[in-house]
Amino acid sequence: MNKRNYPQPILAGYKRPQWICSNQKQSVIILADCSSSMAGEKIIQSTAAIEDFVKTLAKPENKDAFYVRIVEFNDTANVTQNIIKATDLVGCIPSMDARGCTDMASALSCAKSQIDSENLPQLEN
Repeated sequence: MNKRNYPQPILAGYKRPQWICSNQKQSVIILADCSSSMAGEKIIQSTAAIEDFVKTLAKPENKDAFYVRIVEFNDTANVTQNIIKATDLVGCIPSMDARGCTDMASALSCAKSQIDSENLPQLEN
């Protein structure tokens, strides 16, 4: 994949809320559109945006509090990155291929199943 270096982050910064105690962990699910409408530059920009977002979550001031799971969707939705610390995911974003139709319902259904209690991982602390 041909990644471009953008002069500034694509996404604005995100910080762990100050009201959360220091050992509280936050789980983030990213839904990545990989349908054929995302072909070319769009999929490159989408991957770069996900990378920037993960880098922001992994900043030291966030105290290693964020865990990320990535769900890619087109005709169907699949977990392509199981939950992992944001700090461990930096530089390891899975490559995405644009193909198929856009089925947002399957993406939302997959995300919902990931946050149901039986699928929530036991995060440290």
